Order: sequence, then structure tokens, then C-alpha cells
Amino acid sequence: MQKFCVSMALCTASGLAFAQAGTSVTLYGTVDGGVQYQSIKIPNIGSQSRTGTHSGGQTGDRWGLRGSEDLGDGWRALFTLEAGYTLQTGQHADTQRTAFNRQAFLGLGSKDWGTLTLGRQYGQGFLYFSGIGPFGNGFGLGSQSVAFGSSLVRYDGMAKYETPNIGGFTGAIGYSNEAGFGAGSAWDDTSATALAIGLRYAGGPLSAIATFDRLARVQTPANDGTGTLKAWIVGAAYDFEILKLSLAYGQDIDGRIAAGNTLLGSLGAALPAPNGRYLEGFKAHNYLVGATVPVGRAGKLLGAWSASDSNLDVPAPGGNGIATQHGFSLGYTYELSKRTNLYAIGTYLRNAAYIDDARSQEYRVGLLHRF
Repeated sequence: MQKFCVSMALCTASGLAFAQAGTSVTLYGTVDGGVQYQSIKIPNIGSQSRTGTHSGGQTGDRWGLRGSEDLGDGWRALFTLEAGYTLQTGQHADTQRTAFNRQAFLGLGSKDWGTLTLGRQYGQGFLYFSGIGPFGNGFGLGSQSVAFGSSLVRYDGMAKYETPNIGGFTGAIGYSNEAGFGAGSAWDDTSATALAIGLRYAGGPLSAIATFDRLARVQTPANDGTGTLKAWIVGAAYDFEILKLSLAYGQDIDGRIAAGNTLLGSLGAALPAPNGRYLEGFKAHNYLVGATVPVGRAGKLLGAWSASDSNLDVPAPGGNGIATQHGFSLGYTYELSKRTNLYAIGTYLRNAAYIDDARSQEYRVGLLHRF
């Protein structure tokens, strides 16, 4: 035990020395768990329900390393390595990627010239739009990504430049020639390529964003051809102090890049608009209206309505028709400290995944700790 304490003291002293030299490495992450009830139903297909513990009820469980080094003249080297895991089992959240599945990038940055990063990283639809809606890209079925197909996207091999903050405005553009969607190789120009662009404004009570994503060389559901998916989002939030109002609109064109999970896949049915697949002529109009209301010293009441209206004309599973997806979410968070909070959320999804009268429901309570 004494040897362990001495070792820890030496590591701490070494860390302080690195910090004084302008170098830092930070271990960070989240631990999020609780209990939930979920139910799903597709007419003429079947229904299921379950009750039990859950992992990542508010935000996906993760751990990571974030580092930077002062290079002088206002420049710094930086990196982020981030992995997801499940609290119930301790296993990797992504069985296809057993290391840093969430983020893995490095770069150079300057307050005056902006930041250039290379590696697996989020698109701007994720980074910028996540701050608009009350539930962001978390809270399971309540995530705004269930309606917006480019709100929850990470790209492999992306080179991205983000401007410095200029009068409250920040912009970014990223490109990848091997984005990680499906098979293919950059050597023979068969891998998916991605372009991600975003603009954000944050000043006083107002936040506003605009994002555009383009994913090319994407296979059809039958793997008999390829095409290009496009998506864009505009959104804004205004904090009136007694109420924060959020509004957003967007479109998914010729397919959905990576929409959130409606849970219906558990019934084994082939969904009419699968993620990351080229659907020629497809278009979806996506909407979000949300509100956040402070309650007392440390509480917040959250509410949102979302919808996705598509022009799909393909048969839905079970011989069902196509209809507009609607989502209704109500939640509450209570801050126990700066790093720990309780939460509760209920979400009801009607015409889930565009299937007429398909239903998904999810009710969660849990505890989130950030370190």
C-alpha cells in the first residue's frame, strides 16, 4: 500500500511538472446507469416489452484521454482518444471497434488561426446541433437524432478545419475519402466519401446553427448500386431565463445518414429507410420544437416534439402503410453537484420509422456522473 501511494504521488508530481511545461493529459468520461421500461409494436409483425437496468440513459458511457502541448506563439498540439462502454457488462459499446470507437484524432490549434484535426471525429451536425434541443443527442429514444438523420454522425479518416471564434461565429469544414460507411477502399475509389460543413453562432441568450452533410458512394439496400446522401439542418435556441425555446428544421435527401435508434429493429423487420443506404428520390422533412424550464435551484424540466415526414412509397413491413413519424418527450434533471445529476425521461414515438401505427415507448430514471 505504501509503494502504491508513493507511486501515485510521483505520478501526480510528474503531472504537475508537465502542466507547468505547457503539456497536459486529462482522463475524462461518464458513468451513467439506471432502470427503464421499453415497449415496441409493429402491426401485423408483433410486439415486445422489457424492464431492466440500462447504460447511458442520458449520455453514452465513455472514457477518454485528451491532451495538449503548448508549442509557442499561440500554437498547440492536441489529441483526443475516446471509447464507449456499457455499464451493465463493462464491454465495448461497439463490437466492431474494440479501441477508441467514439473519437480518435490529433491536430494543431491556434486562437488566431483556428484548429486542424485528423482522424475519426464527429460531423458538425453532431457538434453544433447537439446544443440546440433540450435532449440533444442523448436520452435514448428522446434524442433529436431520431428525427434528424445527420445529428448523430462520426466519420472515419476526416480532415477538418474549424475557424477561431469571430464575434460569436464559428465555422468548420471536414472531408474524408474513407468515411467508414460500408465496404470499399480509397485505393480503388469505392469507399464512401464524406463532406461536413457547419456554422454556429453563440452570443448572449441566442444560439443558432446551420449544418450540411454529404455522403457519397453509398450502397443501396439491395447492394446493386451506389449514390449520394445529403442532409442539412438549421436551428436556433433563445434563453428567456424563465424558458429556453428551441426550434429546428432540416431535410434528409436520398437516404438517412445515421438517424437515431427507434428500437423497432429488435422485431427483426426490415425498416423502410435503413441508415447509411442510398434511396433514390427519398426526401424527409424534419422538425423539432423544444423547451427547457428551470425548476428551483438545481432542477430543469425538459420537453420536446419532433417529427419526420417522408415521401417513401415502398411497402412497410407487415403490409403496413407509410406515415409521418412523431415523437413526444418529457424529462427532468436535478443537479446533485457540478458533476453528478439525477434524470427521468419518458418518450412516445408514433409511426416509428415511418411505419403506420408502429409504436415505440421508453421510460427511464437514472444517475449520471462525469469525471
